[in-house]
Amino acid sequence: MIKQLEPVQVPVDFAEWSHPDLMLIDPRLQTSSEEPYSREEWEKMQSDGGITIKVEQHSIEDVSEIIGDDDLEDWSNWKPNPPTPDHFLICGFSTEYDFIVLWWAKKIQGEAHE
Repeated sequence: MIKQLEPVQVPVDFAEWSHPDLMLIDPRLQTSSEEPYSREEWEKMQSDGGITIKVEQHSIEDVSEIIGDDDLEDWSNWKPNPPTPDHFLICGFSTEYDFIVLWWAKKIQGEAHE
């Protein structure tokens, strides 16, 4: 494990936001690459952060009424719920294909991850 990710205060407008420590474990943020993660990279990133990640994808159409059609870059009206009370938000971004993606992390319990 490189850095145990812990919950942090998420900004009111979390559009294009990521956890401040995500860069320490995410190979794509370290290189600014837009290539998809390999299975090994995805698993290593989670292991390095002491977390498991659940990815949620939302169509912009599905949330535009909440966010507001005027400015889809401002998500301050949206308060998405985590998949479980143990999950915390580590990333929110939009894609070029009109989707919003949220990464929810959950700490790995019960094992020493070093």
